[in-house]
Amino acid sequence: MVVLSFYKFVPIDSPEDTVLAIERTCAANQILGTVLVASEGVNATLGHDDHACLERTFESIKQIAGLVDVIPKWSGRATANVAFDRLIVRQRNEIVSLGRPFDFSGPQPPHITPQKWSQLIQDPDTNVVDVRNTYEVRLGRFRRAIDPRTQNFREFTEWVASALPETREKPTAIYCTGGIRCEKAAQTLAVNGFREIYQLDQGILGYFDAGADRSLWQGECFVFDKRVAITPDLEQGTATQCHACRRPLTQCDRQSIHYVAGVSCPMCIDHLTDRRREGLLERNRQVQLAEQRNQKHLGPAKN
Repeated sequence: MVVLSFYKFVPIDSPEDTVLAIERTCAANQILGTVLVASEGVNATLGHDDHACLERTFESIKQIAGLVDVIPKWSGRATANVAFDRLIVRQRNEIVSLGRPFDFSGPQPPHITPQKWSQLIQDPDTNVVDVRNTYEVRLGRFRRAIDPRTQNFREFTEWVASALPETREKPTAIYCTGGIRCEKAAQTLAVNGFREIYQLDQGILGYFDAGADRSLWQGECFVFDKRVAITPDLEQGTATQCHACRRPLTQCDRQSIHYVAGVSCPMCIDHLTDRRREGLLERNRQVQLAEQRNQKHLGPAKN
């Protein structure tokens, strides 16, 4: 499956109508994946076996939502690997949740190309900040990167507010998976006194796609689909996902005595109730039965 992701902060007058139009277009072309629409813009990750079909659908979505100058990020190859089970198109208050909408009149720090980024983050006077969640950071990150240790993006504001004064004076280079979280993170840094902010254009995925200096990256990159993680070559990585807590798992995690496929992992074993464990064991049984019948077990639809 070929996977395409893109986002755009742009005022959308009628998110409800936009959702319906995008859903019809994607369904007509048998596109799978997730599209989030809000009054502040669109955030999407879509997949299809046919690159040309996916590209035509992307062009249609651009027309529907009034998106201009959107550069999509492509990853994956036309293989048997399926990144998505279904199509989900939803309206949200925000296309990336920080707790406040995007400020179109706010500061817009410069976007740095992958090549310039490689030079910037090797400067010891530059703070390199990973604005992703800690479960993503543990799978892979740029060398020297600071992990704010957030469990969700909304906690990033608290980390920024607690930063030391001397930290705010240094150049700060921020990055995330595809760039969308950096757009809001940059505004948050600016209003909290950070004076010199740079963000990696198109995020980690853009860096990988550009074939930039791979030695500056270590590990894999978490992605929000069934692939779980990808390598710098944009191929599916080795990480899997815990069905109980949804955290990504490394090969080392899966060797733990607390890891039971589909039931528990070292991160959630202490929080797993007997009732939850029984439910996960039953789910595993249903999955195995579905596989024996050559059927897909999708589980409950996501809200």
